[in-house]
Parts: sequence; structure tokens; C-alpha cells
Amino acid sequence: MRAQIPAIPAAFLALAIAGPAAAFDSEDLKRLRESERCTDCDLAGALMADTELGGAVVSDSNLTAASFVNARLVDADFTNANLSSVDFGEADLTGADLGDANLNGAILWNTDLTGANLQGTNLREAMRVDVHYCRTTMPSGRVRHPVCGG
Repeated sequence: MRAQIPAIPAAFLALAIAGPAAAFDSEDLKRLRESERCTDCDLAGALMADTELGGAVVSDSNLTAASFVNARLVDADFTNANLSSVDFGEADLTGADLGDANLNGAILWNTDLTGANLQGTNLREAMRVDVHYCRTTMPSGRVRHPVCGG
């Protein structure tokens, strides 16, 4: 007699083998790269390491698990965006607006948040190591390091 795998564990096994099903919308990524503006876009999992997107507007967008490693995102607008599990390692987010964004599980390693707005942002479980805070508005609305050394 053949052993059978119960239906529920078998379904989880199939999902684990198949890997993540979510992928970014290639048209949304093209629009962002060409115009630096893509609101309410699906950019989940997009690889944007080493990109220059200063002043880009991606508010209300899904960027779950996207990679912005070493990206220059000065004055970018990420308000209300889903940035859960995003990798901002060594990214420059000077002056960026991340107000009310979800950064749950995001990686902020050696990230520059000078003058950035994080008010209302969810930073639960975000990995924060060697983050540069200078005149940064924190989730509570308090400004961290209002006077910064040279």
C-alpha cells in the first residue's frame, strides 16, 4: 500500500518548491525608469540596485522585497508604499518621504536617512544597522539629531 501525503502539507510543499509567485509588473518598472514616477504600481521584487532615482515618486506602490542596494534615492516619495522586506542597504535616502510607509522587515544597513520623513512609518522588525540619522523625522514625529556634526 502506498503512503499518501495529507492534502494540506502537500499544498505547502508544492508552494515551497515553486517559490514566490509574486513578481513586479514590467510595464510599471519601465514607467518608473523612464519617468521616475509610478504611483499605485506593482514593483514587488524588482531589482533596482545601484540605480539613480532622485526625486522619484512611487507613493501608494507595492515594493515588497524590492532591492535598492546602493541606490541613490534623494528626495524620493515613498509615502503610503508597501516597503516590507525591502533592501535599502547602503542606499542614499536623503530627504526622502517615507511617511506612513510599511517598512516591516526592511533592511536599513548603512543607509543615509538625512532629512528623511519616517512619520507614521511601520519599522517593526526592520533591521537597522549603522543608519545615518540627521534631522530625520521618526515614526513618532520626533526629529532625531536635529543638529548634526560635520
